[in-house]
Amino acid sequence: MSFARCSMTVTAPPSEVTSPRSAQALFEEARRLRRRRYRWAITTLLLVAGLVVGLIASYGMSFSKPTSNARVLLPRWTPPSGTSRNDPSTFVAGDGNGGVGLYSAATGRLTRRLSPQGSGGPDQQAVLSANRKTVYFAQPSGACDGAILSGPTSGAVEPTAVITAPNTLATDPSPSPTSPYLAWIGATCGSSGAFATSELYLTDLTTGAATQIGALDATADDGISWNSNGRLLAVEDGQTIKVLAVSQGSLSHAVGMDVTSGCTLASPVFLSRPNQLAAIRTCSGKNSASATNSVIVYDGATGNALSSVAPAPSGTTFQGLSVDRSGGHILVGMVNEHSGRAKIAQVENGRLVTVSASSPTGAQW
Repeated sequence: MSFARCSMTVTAPPSEVTSPRSAQALFEEARRLRRRRYRWAITTLLLVAGLVVGLIASYGMSFSKPTSNARVLLPRWTPPSGTSRNDPSTFVAGDGNGGVGLYSAATGRLTRRLSPQGSGGPDQQAVLSANRKTVYFAQPSGACDGAILSGPTSGAVEPTAVITAPNTLATDPSPSPTSPYLAWIGATCGSSGAFATSELYLTDLTTGAATQIGALDATADDGISWNSNGRLLAVEDGQTIKVLAVSQGSLSHAVGMDVTSGCTLASPVFLSRPNQLAAIRTCSGKNSASATNSVIVYDGATGNALSSVAPAPSGTTFQGLSVDRSGGHILVGMVNEHSGRAKIAQVENGRLVTVSASSPTGAQW
């Protein structure tokens, strides 16, 4: 569950959004108990190569010159035709002072603070409602306690709690685009203080009724995403991502995405094409130079990898992924492995174009 589902990495930003080290330490301590997602647990992308030896017999025997199969590469992802040319004008992320902020996509700068930091550490995992008028975010009150709050993006009133559960850390809010349901993760601690359980819930925000959908791997980051019609949910579970039909009401029939041995998937987001979703795939190798980190598109119905959105530049890792409602504009957080500094970039024709160097990773639009 990156409390990264995200689960965000906050790095040393410019002076206008300096993040208090003490507050961040509280949040990271809670996250370290149950998450591995941002340790850059990278593994090597296996190369498929082979030597083909042809045997030719004609009045004797001779061998053809061995040849190597080309490296198997996925085709590059392109937005579907008809995708809106207009990028979202704003996005939400941590404000650099422990709260949640609204940023300008044109300048990359903080334009409005939407919440102050809670008593348990930095607010995290901010997401917008379908109409972009409401922000939801997780606010810890202790290592194993926390609520989900919501408030208007106008900043007209203070955010209020919409999900609270005794002795439970509520994280990863994800509002349905078509109904009053909010998907979220509830984590509980064992006697040792380590996270023992992680459950996926759906709560009807009009009635407050909650439905338990199923148990997840307690060490996963547990990012959540709805498809555009509100019928499918994608959620991180262990090393993979599972897609389930909401009408089934259970994870038991979910489809898992295909994961190469030594790789993990994180930050699922649905795209505009039916059943397609993107995720960050990290694969380790014998050394850092042979490791890979990239955004890959999967078929949510079969679990097969379909195309590649973009690889992470050398010396950086992706952390956090977001797609706008058109399904054609992608934001990704990038962290420099050496300096620890982060920035938000937009994918444009396979290129990574910086949107902001003033916000933490995990931006959502």
